[in-house]
Order: sequence, then structure tokens, then C-alpha cells
Amino acid sequence: MHRRRFLHAAAISTLATPLTTTTIAARQQEKPPADPSGLATRVAAVDPADLLEALLTTPVTTPLLPSDTMPIEPVPWDDPSDSDLTNALGAVAFNFGYDDNDNFLAIGNAMVHPDADSAAAFMSATGDPALPTFLGLPWATFAEEDYAISAVQVGYLILVGGAEPAPENMNAAASPVADQGAGSLTLRAISHMTALLAHLDQVLADLNA
Repeated sequence: MHRRRFLHAAAISTLATPLTTTTIAARQQEKPPADPSGLATRVAAVDPADLLEALLTTPVTTPLLPSDTMPIEPVPWDDPSDSDLTNALGAVAFNFGYDDNDNFLAIGNAMVHPDADSAAAFMSATGDPALPTFLGLPWATFAEEDYAISAVQVGYLILVGGAEPAPENMNAAASPVADQGAGSLTLRAISHMTALLAHLDQVLADLNA
């Protein structure tokens, strides 16, 4: 996925696609328990630098990835010109290749901030703190015809699942982003984000958190 399509201003300002509007409206009326998944509490128990290193070095083996997903390699995302990385300690792209312009082809990424307040400020870039939730965690989605993202804040960590149509020079049947249309891409992005949450669970378990 193009590095500028992980989580830019349009995604944060829109927050939701028509596909998820009804569900989000219902969730905004709920008052979920604090950290029902326990992931944010577990993340808080790990030093951000240690989690960043673990995310870079732990193989992605979660069975929750779609069955046609190509092998994933966690690689550093360290573009100094990318405003998405402002205030972040570091970031990881969950990558399966590069396009002709050396941009990532990835199912998503992880941005590690120095603290939860910094991550929350990034997620609330519009000044509206009333984000919907996913497993009780602040959540935002956005989709257009050619890409979609689904982002969740887990304490000082932001996980983003993404999807876009396969590049022309790639076998679409073997691509994790072969689906077409905003609705299909949104579902794929949410699926990728959910898989990355499962991967995070394994990374934290390996860190005894």
C-alpha cells in the first residue's frame, strides 16, 4: 500500500464509510467498559521502544489473515517527509512487496507513539474526540473507490489495516488486495486490522505482557 494512504487527513476527518455508518451510530450510543479486550492495558505495560522492536522482529503468522494473503514481512516505515509519522517514536509496515516507485505494498502498519496522549491526539486530528470503537478501542475507517483504511488506537499504539486493488503487474488472484470497490475494500481493511490485533496479542504474549 502506498505509504501516503495509511492514515492521512481525509481518513481522520471522515471517520466512517457508508458501509459502517449504521454500526458506528449504534456504538456511539453505547458506553463500553474500559479496555474490554485488555490489549491497551497490556500495551501500557511494555516500553514503547521494546514494542516497536518486537513488532519489527516477530513473524506475522496469525491465522486471521485472509487465506489468499501473500507472505508478510514487517519492515521499518521511516519516511521523514511523511506527516503521518509526526511525533511517532517509530513505525512498521506489514509489507508484501513494493511498487515501481518503491512504495510499500502492505496490508497495514503500526505507529508507535511515545504515550497514549500522543496517539489519541493523532486519532482525534479533527478535534472531535467522539470516535466510534472497535472492541472498546478508538476506531476510524475511510474508503474511496481505490483504497480503504481501518485504524484502531491501542494505548500508545495505532494499528492500521489497509486495502487497495492489486497493481496491474500483480496476479490479482494471489493478491491480498484483489477486491474491487469501496465496500469490498473496506471489509478487507477491517479484516487486515483485525488480523493485526491478533498479531499484537501474540507479540505481547511473547513479551510476557
